[in-house]
Amino acid sequence: MSKPGRPGYQYNPQWMDDTFRNRKEAQSLLGPEVQNGNLSRGDYDKLMSTLPGFRFTEFTGAAFSAAALLLTSARAQQTKIIGGYILGLTLGKGIRIYQHQSLFNGLDNVAGFERAMDNVKEKVGYKAGAVVLVRPLSAFGDAEQPFQPEIDTPYMADQPMAEQPQLHATKVPSDSATSAPQPKSRWDEIRAARRADGPGKAWENIRQGRRPDGSPLPRRAESKPWGGEQQSSEPFGFRDTDRAVEQANFDAMLERERKMSSS
Repeated sequence: MSKPGRPGYQYNPQWMDDTFRNRKEAQSLLGPEVQNGNLSRGDYDKLMSTLPGFRFTEFTGAAFSAAALLLTSARAQQTKIIGGYILGLTLGKGIRIYQHQSLFNGLDNVAGFERAMDNVKEKVGYKAGAVVLVRPLSAFGDAEQPFQPEIDTPYMADQPMAEQPQLHATKVPSDSATSAPQPKSRWDEIRAARRADGPGKAWENIRQGRRPDGSPLPRRAESKPWGGEQQSSEPFGFRDTDRAVEQANFDAMLERERKMSSS
């Protein structure tokens, strides 16, 4: 684990290369850490594929020196050979550090990896290198969170139903406030009377000059002349003609209703 006072987990590339140089030694040191749970199987495979074995980066200095020897004249060979060696060595170290950086960033359980490395250091010792890779705790999601006391809050289910706040209560408009009663036509009155009293009762009321429900028909308005005698506002001839026309229309309407009900 990360020690107190350090910015995060640390990784020493040079110590890793020196400790796990060959495959057999790497297996003997890392195998027990897989068994005790510090290293995951995936991290173990990543370490074994990167650390032990042939490392071409250790020979880049010699390769650049040989190139300088072949490509330069005898007068400037010594200077360019030394410069090529330094350039190749620096380039090889940079490539190797990049490989270690990729390995360190790709670990699944970096906290378990550092516990395993602490156990290995107790066995083989530790020597600090010139380059140390450091990753903050937050980069791996292992940073300790500050303690936050729990606050007891009343549970809403303990409250009576009447006291619980209604968050999504909506008012439904009443139909009685907006809908007005529709006036009934004469046909509606006839049908209602037939349903209530039967067809015989409605027809009997109509034959007797009343409404289908038995109520009397409205009379014509009458006006009194200046002389005080009650006279009709229309001559008797016109009044009888209008009444005959209305009676004929009404009889025709009743006949249509009778045919419709019998069909």
